[in-house]
Amino acid sequence: MLTAGALLAGCGRAPALEIDDAWVRSAPPSATVQAGYFTLHNRAASDFTIVGAYSNAFGSVEMHETVTSDGVSRMRRIERLVVPGGGSLELAPGGRHLMLIDPQRPYAPGDRLEIVLELDGGANQAISFEVRPAAY
Repeated sequence: MLTAGALLAGCGRAPALEIDDAWVRSAPPSATVQAGYFTLHNRAASDFTIVGAYSNAFGSVEMHETVTSDGVSRMRRIERLVVPGGGSLELAPGGRHLMLIDPQRPYAPGDRLEIVLELDGGANQAISFEVRPAAY
């Protein structure tokens, strides 16, 4: 588990976010998108809101969720993710996730990638993600 305290210390809020199980699904070398998953635990009483993300490993990063309507699943971009005070937020296959667009190169299982979450209020939270096999 990675704690966010050191990165949030300069923003005037108590260290409160913990990141667990951050991983990226591997993809074939020709893939133009990948997906990232993790769980955030908020140890503070107040909410944390994620308003964006970026990474030098990808051309862009978007927050998405999978929705099913009339038996058809599709992805929808979302603008904000709220980690409730005293609660958790899970990004997992088949639900909310980071859509990682235009990888700078192919990434193999075992590689580590940094993705930065942008929090409401201007703070950033860097997270180290492990690339895992697609069948994970």
